Amino acid sequence: MCWNSHVFHVVIAFETLSSEQVEEESEGHVLRTEKVHIRNTMLLQDSALLTWGDGKDGKLGHHTEESLHVPYLITALQQIPIMSVALGKRHSLFLTEENMVLSCGNGQFGQLGLGSIEDARLTPVLIQGLHSITQIAAGDYHSMALNKDGLLHSWGSGSWGKLGVSYDGNVSSPRIISTLTSSSVQSMACGAHHSACITVAGDVWTWSLFCLSLLATCSRIIESISFL
Repeated sequence: MCWNSHVFHVVIAFETLSSEQVEEESEGHVLRTEKVHIRNTMLLQDSALLTWGDGKDGKLGHHTEESLHVPYLITALQQIPIMSVALGKRHSLFLTEENMVLSCGNGQFGQLGLGSIEDARLTPVLIQGLHSITQIAAGDYHSMALNKDGLLHSWGSGSWGKLGVSYDGNVSSPRIISTLTSSSVQSMACGAHHSACITVAGDVWTWSLFCLSLLATCSRIIESISFL
């Protein structure tokens, strides 16, 4: 992603699954991936948001599941300035200039945050209960949002404890991670099946397979976290 302190120039985010035949474990199931799936988003200087690529489950936001080979404007967001986007495996999140969050795509694990399990939402829908959001992130099947007060919300698939809410079931509405309420979160990120954050004190927390624990207390402030 690339921007300066005043206006967006071009923002590009993408995800790719290898075209080679591979087996991977996902939500307790072994899957075989054969095709290349590429989904891109680009934000132009006038804040018009365009998406293209694999359109399954409506994750492109165009009120269709058709895949697109060239960028198309998301008409549902044409009058809503978007500051950043986050792409899950089958869903998309959009952070607005007013610090609200919208979602579209597949919601079978509750990752859309709309309060119910959704087969698919083909256009972006406002997530209720999220206000003053400054950051968003998406794993394969879970989502997180950070507000200006340092409170971290999570929702979606809870398998392996990746929501950080001491509950491994699916959560269809945003929940504050209570373990972190006494620690102001500065930055956060989602991996495919794990989550992490850093507090203003420089403490790094990560949670996933069988753990919700402080793995490291850093002696210095880490500026950012990124997952490849």
